[in-house]
Amino acid sequence: MKTVNSFGVHFKIRAEKIKDGKVPVYVSITVNGKKIFIALKNWVSVKQWDTRKENAKSSSEEGKKLNNYLEDIGRS
Repeated sequence: MKTVNSFGVHFKIRAEKIKDGKVPVYVSITVNGKKIFIALKNWVSVKQWDTRKENAKSSSEEGKKLNNYLEDIGRS
């Protein structure tokens, strides 16, 4: 019998928690079909988030800093 394990890491925003035009950023971790969300204690402007790429638009300093932070988390 072959066992298949799955693992995934994605970054999401919670649009329903908007405050002053910014939303919290979460990491979504999926292991064998079970998903958890962990708040990253970072907020990003709704206009600066790229949902398709799951990161901030790097045209601003805010976006560059957040993307560097997300990249560090993804490598951990």
